[in-house]
Amino acid sequence: MAARQAHGARKRTVVVGVYFGAAIVFLLAGALGLVWIAPELAHGLYPAPQVAGITHLFTLGFLTLTILGALAELLPMTLGTPRYSSAAAMTAWYFLVIGIPAFAYGVAASETSVLAVGAALFGTGLLVAAGNVIASLASSRSRNITWYA
Repeated sequence: MAARQAHGARKRTVVVGVYFGAAIVFLLAGALGLVWIAPELAHGLYPAPQVAGITHLFTLGFLTLTILGALAELLPMTLGTPRYSSAAAMTAWYFLVIGIPAFAYGVAASETSVLAVGAALFGTGLLVAAGNVIASLASSRSRNITWYA
């Protein structure tokens, strides 16, 4: 029994770790991208494709992965129920970490085919993550304030 609980705790830690680790990588990539787009920013060219691409590294890469990683860990803990599927959480992560850079590159380079593939992968990752959250909510026996929020 104790070994099974330790294995479950290790799975939770791995899922949260990869989400937060990838979020930090996207934060660093965005910071390096700021050096690349500094001339456009200095000239006030905020709608430039390169600026939009780097912005998406921050918004989709750092912020979204941080939120989804926290949601994958904290929601089941506050509900007092295990995460519905660690495999689904990892599947969502794979879709997201492949889709986000593809989307950002597609925006920055104005490559609509790459942008579309990246958007499809990112959207699929979000759907898988949302499905996992909904399934976790449905499997919860308690209906506390967190469940209704």
